[in-house]
Amino acid sequence: MPGNRRGRDRRRIALPAALFPATILGGGLASLLAGCAAPAAPQPPTLNLPQPVRDLAAKRIGDSVHLTFTVPRKTTDKLPVRGAVTASLCRSVETGPCQSAGTLAIPDQRQSSAMDDALPAELRQGPPRLLTYKVSILNRAGKSAGESDSAYTLAGVAPPQVAAFTVSPRRNGIVLAWQGIEVPAGANLRVDRTLISAPPQPENSEASHNSLTGRKTAAEPAEQVLRMPEAASEQRSFAIDTTAHTGNSYRYIAQRIQQVTLGGHTLEIASQPSAPAETAYRDVFPPPMPTGLVSAADTSAKAIDLDWTPDVDPGLAGYIVYRRAVSSPGGSSETPQRISPAGKPVTTSAWSDTTALPGRRYAYSVSAIDVSGNESQRSTEVQDEWNTPSSQPNP
Repeated sequence: MPGNRRGRDRRRIALPAALFPATILGGGLASLLAGCAAPAAPQPPTLNLPQPVRDLAAKRIGDSVHLTFTVPRKTTDKLPVRGAVTASLCRSVETGPCQSAGTLAIPDQRQSSAMDDALPAELRQGPPRLLTYKVSILNRAGKSAGESDSAYTLAGVAPPQVAAFTVSPRRNGIVLAWQGIEVPAGANLRVDRTLISAPPQPENSEASHNSLTGRKTAAEPAEQVLRMPEAASEQRSFAIDTTAHTGNSYRYIAQRIQQVTLGGHTLEIASQPSAPAETAYRDVFPPPMPTGLVSAADTSAKAIDLDWTPDVDPGLAGYIVYRRAVSSPGGSSETPQRISPAGKPVTTSAWSDTTALPGRRYAYSVSAIDVSGNESQRSTEVQDEWNTPSSQPNP
């Protein structure tokens, strides 16, 4: 019987390479061998440094400077910023060093932010001086990738607040009034107007039509800024907002603005905002009464022609022509009746009455009507008549 094989020497048998699959001898084998190689060198950890701010803006309002900027959402490694950050603000006066002016904690995922720098007393007095601001964004470890671009504004005395500010609607716009002062050179008035309410507009429409004129009325922006010059005066000062739309309600806030050029920068100091003033601009004001009405009998056309001075009112829709029969010179036998088409004003300053009867004397008057349907008083009357050719006296 054969002996036990466990105690015998085992021989290694070399097999021909042809017996191995190609995948093992080729890339497959290389992959297997690579898996056993030493691991690659580890990448250095990100420092999570937010990118510097690129849009810092500064605005001087009264005794403070209001600063705004976009919060960086990417690090210098172009990875998302993780967690909350801190904004560190510094301020320099003219050519002096940039000294700390406060910090602000910014929560995670905040898109934009703002800071207010309450100026110390020495920077709220004296002539205008250049202020330069920079902001650094610090990560949770208090590290920063660098300062922002510079933002500039002015130190010095701010203009006085606008006092006794009122608004009131008038025929040709909304009148703004305030207490005047002796204003410095380069001063003007900034008025922020906010649309509070407006008549409802048709759905899917950017404009509405006026029923009298058929013209479109364009939609109005919700907020607008008006600039108005302010003359040096200690009396009551006035300006008029001719861009307001009738039917709307508005809120107005006014600030005095002083403009100064320093260090190649044209900058502004604004006063504290005035108390807001509101008004509903309801068009209840009739246009001016037409003047210069004259008449001429046109026998060949069997009509009486009328002409008058055109009205230059911007809200004018047209005119209405009235007529009454006259029993005797200076006498009246009828109430004036509208003879121009109903619901459609006359859009020119002339009218021809082709319904006048021959030999009948009439008194004519004209009124003006605006796009809101407000009608003026009737003009001074003129009297006229036309006769048939056979009734005309021989020369």
